[in-house]
Amino acid sequence: MRGRSDVLAIGFELCASQLQIARSNRARLFQSAAARVELMQGDARRLPLLDESVDAVICDLPFGRMHGT
Repeated sequence: MRGRSDVLAIGFELCASQLQIARSNRARLFQSAAARVELMQGDARRLPLLDESVDAVICDLPFGRMHGT
């Protein structure tokens, strides 16, 4: 994202305490781009985004849990 003013990253976290940690990390790691990294509380199964409004989705599955398709 560094050097890319046309990119907006939106992160969702279900757990309020983990969201606070993510916001702290954002402030520390992306000081110059904090306005282009939005973090919100939400469920990845029901994201409040319009159809066809996202170019890519990245998911970090819960550590230690087995997930299938």
